[in-house]
Amino acid sequence: MIVLTGSSGFIGLHTKAALIAAGLRVRVCVRRSAESVTPDMDSIVVPDIGTESEWPEKIAGARCILHLAGSAHSDAAGDPRKEFESRRTNVTGTDRLARAAIEAGVSRFVFVSSIGVNGSHTRSGPFTERDAPAPSDFYSSTKYDAELALHRSCDESSMQLVVIRPTLVAGRGAPGNLQRLVRIIRSGFPVPIIGSGASRSLVGVRSLADLLVLACNHPAAAGRTFLAADDPPLPFADIAIEIAQGMQRKVRLLKLPRTPLKALALLSGRRRDFARLGQSLVVDSSAARETLGWQTRIPIHDELRETGAAARPPAKPLADHS
Repeated sequence: MIVLTGSSGFIGLHTKAALIAAGLRVRVCVRRSAESVTPDMDSIVVPDIGTESEWPEKIAGARCILHLAGSAHSDAAGDPRKEFESRRTNVTGTDRLARAAIEAGVSRFVFVSSIGVNGSHTRSGPFTERDAPAPSDFYSSTKYDAELALHRSCDESSMQLVVIRPTLVAGRGAPGNLQRLVRIIRSGFPVPIIGSGASRSLVGVRSLADLLVLACNHPAAAGRTFLAADDPPLPFADIAIEIAQGMQRKVRLLKLPRTPLKALALLSGRRRDFARLGQSLVVDSSAARETLGWQTRIPIHDELRETGAAARPPAKPLADHS
């Protein structure tokens, strides 16, 4: 049996479907008992991952924990109360779950981390699993701290740890930075393209879900960290164009000079925004493909169009002139 946390989120919904399609028994964690579950799975109520204290009873009989739940974005940075809550969820809650899993005799723990643990952008070559971690924001730091805590706990036990660091995830309902881009395109404002344009690796949500199924099952995944990205990386302009096609909208691209914008971003404290728009983030995911036999299920261009299609206004019904 696989225990899945974060099952109602964007990635979780697709992962739940992929686990069931693979014929695996799934137990999902839900915040409220009223949340719907299908007959081919059972559920446990976990109101708060960060403070849950009854894990051993709730995960009894599990073979693998697939941990997706967490504080999802870095909006907490700079707010002491929100930073405390995010660390409590992402770090303390994750470690508490892992220790309970060890106590319950779970054989494998799969943790979904973030490519941000590697860094905010690439310079001379793509990120690989061999790179020294260099988290550059609060959210990525909590994910890295969670990885370290998991390694300490698993090293003291026989439970296998698998860490997956996905890059930006595309697909119908994608949140975060892609949703911000959707809103810009929908507004009609031009999308800024800085300098000659940066390239970005993305991963489709359905392909990522397939990788997570492999991480739960494949013998060679034990003890490994894998980066998750589809090929090829895309220029930022192409990402915007694909999303706009899915929305059935035209997109305006505004090319801006790189050097003065970088200086302005540094002076105004918007370095992260500049990194997202003006610097490349390219990921080498060959380790997952060669070790686990992972393949891209849906081309990333199609997942980007699905991202845009989800924001397409509903078609107006035809007027009845009878």
